[in-house]
Amino acid sequence: MRDEPFIIGVDLGGTKILAVVCDKTGNIIARAQCETLASEGKDFVIDRMVWLIDKLLNDNLLDRQYWLGVGVGFPGLVNHKDGIAYSSIMLPGWHNVPLSVILTERLHTKVIIDNDANAATFGEWWIGAGKNAKTFLCLTIGTGIGGGIIINDRLYRGPDGTAGEFGNMSIQYNGGQCTCGNQGCLNVLASGTAIAKRAMEQIREGVNDSILEIVDGNVERITAEVVAMAARDGDPLAKQIISEAARFLGVGITNLVNIFNPDMVVLSGGVTQIGEGYFSEIRSEVNDRAFDIPAQRVKIVPAALGLEAGAIGAAGILLTTL
Repeated sequence: MRDEPFIIGVDLGGTKILAVVCDKTGNIIARAQCETLASEGKDFVIDRMVWLIDKLLNDNLLDRQYWLGVGVGFPGLVNHKDGIAYSSIMLPGWHNVPLSVILTERLHTKVIIDNDANAATFGEWWIGAGKNAKTFLCLTIGTGIGGGIIINDRLYRGPDGTAGEFGNMSIQYNGGQCTCGNQGCLNVLASGTAIAKRAMEQIREGVNDSILEIVDGNVERITAEVVAMAARDGDPLAKQIISEAARFLGVGITNLVNIFNPDMVVLSGGVTQIGEGYFSEIRSEVNDRAFDIPAQRVKIVPAALGLEAGAIGAAGILLTTL
């Protein structure tokens, strides 16, 4: 049985819940995950989180007297200070949920919550690719685009806790409709959802493409990962779609570089697994568009912690509150 302090970090997603046990330096001791089953409703999902945490504790013979608490990364708008989950596109039916209070009562330990992209940002800054960077931005590129901001070694959330919603930055004033209600947001131009949608549209318009072979002719099965796979195999349409998404992302990052003058921008999430060509396009766009001095300073790099960044970061944020 472990007799040293430990924290549990949870990354609550729309499709899965990932939980990790970390020591005070961020090393992972154990991990477990399960499906979210978000359509079953808020109470069911909370039950799933409690069950997964209990499973981690019991399966790994962890002594609760050394348990420092739980950090949770939530996929939506959060009041970190009061522990309230305001809303989430990924989790229907979640509105002003006092998640910290609920979990504290259920688990009998301290619980904090934060936005999931803030958690991933903190994780990458704490022990990942952004370690030792003073001013640091992280963009999470997946179904949508989230982000987080570190300024002078501190996570910046804004007075309402909603800072870092980079995916809702409007790039085309009359572009496609975003789920936030705005038009031409980075979400609808460069996210995994946008990449998949663009491929579906092109194929439905009659473009002959090898992407269809990967999904056995079923257009509805096209995802950003499928497009990336086709691009790596040299498919012209897939390469064009990935290139367009990377350039749009480069435009968004240019705005951030000019505003924040960061030491580093880290890109995380499934879409960033596309490869070095994707990063080269982004860097090229930033170099062409950003002010020379901040463009020369900033490093644009892939995340180091993979899909565990959010859970590790949530654990790290909990540590800062002790």
